[in-house]
Amino acid sequence: MSDRLRQRMQESLDGALSEAMKADLMASLARDRDAAAEYDRLTQVDHLLSRAPTVRAPQRLAAAIMARLAQTVARQAKLDALPEEVQRAIMLSLGMILNSLRPALVAASWLVLNAQRDPTILTEVVLSSLGVMKITIDALLMVLDEIERLLEDDPERAALGAVLVPSLLLAMLDMLEATEDKLR
Repeated sequence: MSDRLRQRMQESLDGALSEAMKADLMASLARDRDAAAEYDRLTQVDHLLSRAPTVRAPQRLAAAIMARLAQTVARQAKLDALPEEVQRAIMLSLGMILNSLRPALVAASWLVLNAQRDPTILTEVVLSSLGVMKITIDALLMVLDEIERLLEDDPERAALGAVLVPSLLLAMLDMLEATEDKLR
């Protein structure tokens, strides 16, 4: 099924199609049973969602989101004021951070997929994977907080600090591996 047909289905559910386009969509659905079945499922979900009760988020949640958004905008304004070379260095550093996490995420995915036959093993693998990810994220948050502080004082040092994050991640993985070897 084409992306165009999927888009037309969604537009039809949103009520954004002209009569001619809706007639064209219905003709396409009449020719394609799989697309018609998917459109029926989408229609059922749309009806269920339209009947769902409306719940408003607590006022403090909205305030917290707006405060976080204001912080993000302020941080972006500071980044925009940095020289272009520093901005590029920071973006390169963040790219390196994401690339350094990729092997851990792939390994965790492989473990989860291969352990799915045994719920006990799957639970253990998922909990272990989440533990490693939490440690990694906590360490990265501490480093990124320090980098943000450095951004205000010395943008060049902040970029250098961000470049060193992949080395930090590799050291953490080595430490986890050594700890695991000691436990065996």
